[in-house]
Amino acid sequence: MGAAGIPVTPSLPSLSSCFKNRYHVMSNHPSEDKAKERIEDLASLPAYILDSQALFLQRKEILIKHNGAFYRLRITRQNKLILTK
Repeated sequence: MGAAGIPVTPSLPSLSSCFKNRYHVMSNHPSEDKAKERIEDLASLPAYILDSQALFLQRKEILIKHNGAFYRLRITRQNKLILTK
């Protein structure tokens, strides 16, 4: 708990560290070099990775409130994610 009893979210690994640790690409092939550049671009984003299992907690659908509007995020039968307003 943080100040005034507000729960503190534990820090998550950055997208950058996850990609650097998991997707280290070394090649002289042009298409693989492009892939490496794309991964490095993604790795520079200030984002976190959330595991969908932790987000859904055994459910197939969750509601997300954003700027006063509700969005529905659901897992399909084909195990894909669909976000609708």
